[in-house]
Amino acid sequence: MALMYLLLARLFHAAILRPFYGVFEAVWGVLLVISTIVPFIQGNIAPHWANLVLPVNNWQGPPMKIVQLTDLHLGTIQGRSYLQEVVKKVNAIHPDLVLITGDILDHKITPAAMAQLLFPLHRLESKWGNYFVFGNHDAFSDGQALIDNLRSYGVKTLLNENVIIDQRLNLAGATDPALAAQNREWRPSWAAIERMIDQRYPVVLMAHRPNFQREINHDLVDVMLMGHTHGGQLFPFTILVYIANDFFKGLYSFHPRTRPAQDLPVKAVRQTLGRKVNWHPEYKWYYVSQGTGSWGPPMRLFSFREITVITLKGAGENNDSAALE
Repeated sequence: MALMYLLLARLFHAAILRPFYGVFEAVWGVLLVISTIVPFIQGNIAPHWANLVLPVNNWQGPPMKIVQLTDLHLGTIQGRSYLQEVVKKVNAIHPDLVLITGDILDHKITPAAMAQLLFPLHRLESKWGNYFVFGNHDAFSDGQALIDNLRSYGVKTLLNENVIIDQRLNLAGATDPALAAQNREWRPSWAAIERMIDQRYPVVLMAHRPNFQREINHDLVDVMLMGHTHGGQLFPFTILVYIANDFFKGLYSFHPRTRPAQDLPVKAVRQTLGRKVNWHPEYKWYYVSQGTGSWGPPMRLFSFREITVITLKGAGENNDSAALE
């Protein structure tokens, strides 16, 4: 905005526009106030619910309700009280699984402060457990201390691992490249995950960065849940975030009859909010949350904090369509 002001001010100093310079200054002042206040208001609105219902091939048993939290960025600005509020909201809907896809911390947090900051997680309740994968911001802190603190509060960290949930779902979790500086064994590895997958069951993959999709075997993954982008968080940085990430925000999918998996990413196939998608047995789902918190100041423009609820179901239950509300 400062650069734009300098350019326009120079323009309005031209002889033909000089009589309108006062109007330009007044209009620009109003725009400056609006562009400052609106992002603060939008960035401090309570997280909205993003609800997805996804048909999954080879699904067994009743539907499963999964809550995805991501990019809480807890630290100086958003702290323990905000996490307590989020936990209360999640518990109110009685999820089967809670998945935290990275960046639970914002900056370097000491182990002692970490224990205090994450304490509300001890009240987080789900039927089949709570799981976490590292994000890039979590690497600013002691990774092992974070793993230990989360474990003490009932949250298991997946380090390139796969666990079987209720004998009907593979839950896989990839680490973040930033963790390699602390421990080379924590480098993201799809090969390590793939070795553990039981191909009798569908696969839900947790990964912080959307670009990890370049490493995976898309034929094996039914649902991939990601964060990292914040939906751009604050325009015009949105443009840079869109360019840098294979998936930007919301629900992505592709039809195997017209788009082979190796051609991903395909931004053009992202489904808009509320739109239904006719399902095919080989359909794959990719979802990027806009984040439950915010990076830096709690400011957002053209993006919203969210708590995501994903209901997995079998084909033929009510209808063969996917919806994002």
